Amino acid sequence: MMPTRLNFRTQTVQSLADEKLQANLAHSLSQSCQKRRVMVESLPDWEQMRDRAAHIKNAVIANLDRELAAFADKAERKGFELLWARDARSARDHIVDILTRHKVRTVVKSKSMLTEEIELNQFLSEHGLISIETDLGEYIAQISRQRPSHITAPIIHLSRRDVGRIMHEKLGIQYTESPEELTAAARKTLRSAFLSADAGISGVNFGLIDEGSLVVVENEGNARLSLSLPPVYIAVMGIERLIPSMADLSLFLTLLTVSATGQRISNYVSIINGPRRTGENDGPDKAYLVLVDNGRTDLLHDSRYRSMLTCIRCGACLNICPVYRKVGGHAYASVYPGPMGMILSPLLFSREYYRDLPFASTLCGACSEVCPVKIPLNQLLLELRADLIQSRQRPWWEHQLFRLFALCASHPRLYRLMAYLGSSFQFLFRSSDGGLNVPRWSDQRYFQPLARSSFHSLKHGLRRRKNR
Repeated sequence: MMPTRLNFRTQTVQSLADEKLQANLAHSLSQSCQKRRVMVESLPDWEQMRDRAAHIKNAVIANLDRELAAFADKAERKGFELLWARDARSARDHIVDILTRHKVRTVVKSKSMLTEEIELNQFLSEHGLISIETDLGEYIAQISRQRPSHITAPIIHLSRRDVGRIMHEKLGIQYTESPEELTAAARKTLRSAFLSADAGISGVNFGLIDEGSLVVVENEGNARLSLSLPPVYIAVMGIERLIPSMADLSLFLTLLTVSATGQRISNYVSIINGPRRTGENDGPDKAYLVLVDNGRTDLLHDSRYRSMLTCIRCGACLNICPVYRKVGGHAYASVYPGPMGMILSPLLFSREYYRDLPFASTLCGACSEVCPVKIPLNQLLLELRADLIQSRQRPWWEHQLFRLFALCASHPRLYRLMAYLGSSFQFLFRSSDGGLNVPRWSDQRYFQPLARSSFHSLKHGLRRRKNR
């Protein structure tokens, strides 16, 4: 049975104690941020691009019902068979039904956070279907039975030595730490899967409203093989992943790839216009598009959090976040970690289970600064914190402490008395580093001791001296 809430504190303690994880995160995330920084500095109109993209996405989301209907109509005209999924269960059922009708036994999948969100791989396995992840990082995570720890770099928590050991143990290849040799070994294994698969499944980065086309962005070519070689293709898309037209695509491709990997453009951009037509040499015989809601409509109706639907899943907020950089993705126990996950996980999945996540932030605002579509993530975290406190989804002792603080703060004499008592007796709680030993807080952070004299007492002392 699933516990009532995530014990985020326990997860973080384990992550902070893992020296190898700390080294892997520090190395990989520093490189990611540096690559992005260099690329952003080469684009003098970067801020104007962010402004334009935010305006476009917010306009689409504000009229999502109308835009979605227009997109669906164009997609059907191009030969896509559309299926609407209210939640994760109905999305999985639609996909299994398609695969059953076409007597599919083996599926190749390209990287998709949405299929992770609906837990598709496990569901396919339960129905006797073989599902093979073809993105290299996702493939390593799959064969080692690990969950991805980052939305664009699934095995950022692993080193080359870890990957070499996993592939040696799971694939029986000779141990090596060479990225080229490891990639070649994986490619050899996956090539036969591409050629023998009965169906391919991919996520969707963007849906083009005016064209009814799908856009898939990648760096390895595996997505293109997954959607073009098997006779059956299934695209799984969140209902919010729309942009107006092909004319807007170059803007969003630049923002996505610069923010995600520090590239001007990714290696592969596939624009899918339905099943293979007469005279075409490749492409699927049948193309399906599963449009998934899974809580997005509820988010759409809440004006405070609606801007989260503009997220393009670049991962930049994870890379820059000081909390994520120390604890990694697995500590969040969600498909969406980091700042965007602190908001999406409670809103889409469970406020009770993920009630600690919005508080796992320094509110430094770095995530908002790097977001390519200017989502005010730190402000949304504050909103969500307030919601959780007002709904009493916080520990009882926390409520009592804040009530005590509110009482003291609203009565100046009481506040000064408590400040005086605190400064007078703080020697009883001194830690070895000279700060205050506050339970739990001081395990990882320094708590500044109280000043011997308050600003209020100094001000009044100065005033008395002036009056003499």
